[in-house]
Amino acid sequence: MEKPDFIQQQSTIGDAIAQADALAQKANEQVQAFELDEAMANYSDALSLYRANKSKLGEANTLKSIGDVQQFRKDLDAALASYYQALLLFCETGSKLGEANTLKSIGDVQQFRKDLDAALASYYQALLLFRETGSKLGEANTLKSIGDVQQFRKDLDAALASYYQALLLFCETGSKLGEANTLKSIGDVQQFRKDLDAALASYYQALLLFRETGSKLGEANTLKSIGDVQQFRKDLDAALASYYQALLLFRKTGEKLGEANVLQAIGDVQQFRDERDAALASYYQALLLFRETGAKLGEANVLQAIGDIQQFRDERDAALASYYQALQLYRAVGDRLGEANVQKAIGDIQQFRDEHDAALTSYYQALPLYRAMGDRLGEANVLRAIGDVQQFRYEHDAALASYQQALALSRAIGDRLGEANTLKSIGDVELFRANYEAALANYHQALALYRAIGAKLGEANILQRVGEVHSRLDEYSAAIESYQQALAIFRAIGARLGETYTLRNMGTAYAAIGETAKAMELYEQALSLARAIGDRYGESSILISLGNMRSEGKSAKEAIAYFQKALVILDEIGSPYAETVRSQLATLETQ
Repeated sequence: MEKPDFIQQQSTIGDAIAQADALAQKANEQVQAFELDEAMANYSDALSLYRANKSKLGEANTLKSIGDVQQFRKDLDAALASYYQALLLFCETGSKLGEANTLKSIGDVQQFRKDLDAALASYYQALLLFRETGSKLGEANTLKSIGDVQQFRKDLDAALASYYQALLLFCETGSKLGEANTLKSIGDVQQFRKDLDAALASYYQALLLFRETGSKLGEANTLKSIGDVQQFRKDLDAALASYYQALLLFRKTGEKLGEANVLQAIGDVQQFRDERDAALASYYQALLLFRETGAKLGEANVLQAIGDIQQFRDERDAALASYYQALQLYRAVGDRLGEANVQKAIGDIQQFRDEHDAALTSYYQALPLYRAMGDRLGEANVLRAIGDVQQFRYEHDAALASYQQALALSRAIGDRLGEANTLKSIGDVELFRANYEAALANYHQALALYRAIGAKLGEANILQRVGEVHSRLDEYSAAIESYQQALAIFRAIGARLGETYTLRNMGTAYAAIGETAKAMELYEQALSLARAIGDRYGESSILISLGNMRSEGKSAKEAIAYFQKALVILDEIGSPYAETVRSQLATLETQ
């Protein structure tokens, strides 16, 4: 490459130091233009000249610049080697400001590598030197970095203290970009603490400053964070508006990782709204970008989200394939919480498929991971799932032990929905054991919790269970009252499966008190709903109820017709209950 005129002129007059300075300056300009190979070549030439002419300060500055390029390229061992050489030279020449800047850069590499104790040690040394030299901007940047480490460690009070010190200094020095970045970080802490009004206030201040300074990437990241708060608050239209603004900016700046994260967030909103085709489209776009950028954690998170949609759609083979890919990635990056969540999801599919040994294996793999991470909510959820498998296997003592552990955890962390769900499960075990008083006690505790948190589906399910207990006790008026309350809620929220079974149970209660016409009406409504939603097992159970009612009413021919229809369905779906119905049918046919 032909040397520029100025550099050639300096070489000609023999001013080697000036030539080195010019090379370093040219390299700095090339770094700004992201011409990194050319910059490194010029830095190397400058370094040789500084060394040949014993300019230790020039050598130190150039080594620091080389380290910055190496850090940007994620060549971290090389970056540290360059920084440590620069540090020795700055110390030797007495350049405390150079020493401080280099220590800050060393801390940045250590923070990236999660070597957080070392990073803090480097930052605190740099902080002292910046204060000693009166460099308020350097002091502010270092305080911001210290706050970042403290935030990562969940030492949030300390992080906020560091951020607010940095904010004052950025304001004092007129660094609007530093001020914006710090406000964004303060908002992140506030969001984590669910102090959402304060978080939004911080984000909107940051947004104005990013726009004022022309930092499109900062603007995009802040819009993404605003969208996250709006999504958490279920203000979904506003969240999507924020995300789509961020998406345009990430694409404009060529920031593919940011683009991927926003597409995933958009998919999360779409999935919550049951717009699952749109959600999958967003997730698959994000997946390609995460793979392109080598972001394995992002890839794992999206694969898990894709698996969740596939599981919801009963595409369980596809869901398992997605989950197993995610599982490998979580293990590769050492994300134990992600690993635990996927193991739990895999177990849920196995439980649904009645693969109970496999489900328990998955759950028991997830359990120690949740405990190791201190995630008591995850631990409680997996214990409840283990209890569900044990209950299905009629291992009721073991199920109750699992449920009681889950219940204690849910109460300890204030998870009222988890507490209600677990009380319902305990009630189900007591109902099976005919411990009706205990069942009702647990159901009524759960009912109060569901009502307190506005969980209508949980409330309706409990009312249906309460009705079943009253039916078992031959308290049919109380049973019908509970069923009617449940039915009204199921209809209000559009839960047609719950509506189907409640109609069937009400029909059984009316049949028990001799109101056969009302029972028939309810059974027919239930049968129509079961067929409409494709619940074949439910359809068969209602046909059996109709058959039982007709056989008790001495209408054997009609009863046989109902049992025959039920048996066809049970055989088609491979239900073991088919043999019981076959036996009933044979008895009826021989009468």
